[in-house]
Amino acid sequence: MNIVIISGKIVSEIEFKFIYDRYGTKSKHTSISSCYVKLDNNSIILIYGYDCMADFMYRHLKDGDVVICSGNLCEDGYVYIDYISN
Repeated sequence: MNIVIISGKIVSEIEFKFIYDRYGTKSKHTSISSCYVKLDNNSIILIYGYDCMADFMYRHLKDGDVVICSGNLCEDGYVYIDYISN
């Protein structure tokens, strides 16, 4: 994973889901939030936040907010967020 810092505008609704561990594997996360962010170069990326970050994203962010995020770029092309500011 690579560390990234991005700045952009949220262009979708914040999606919030609970993670249900039906197979008993003891997942280390209980909730997840995701949304799409449009960067300054007009590319659109998907960002994710787990647990406390998911709660913050769902409560405080909305479509159209300009945000600054730091996190990790994952192999699948999405960004796992460690910090976000609006």
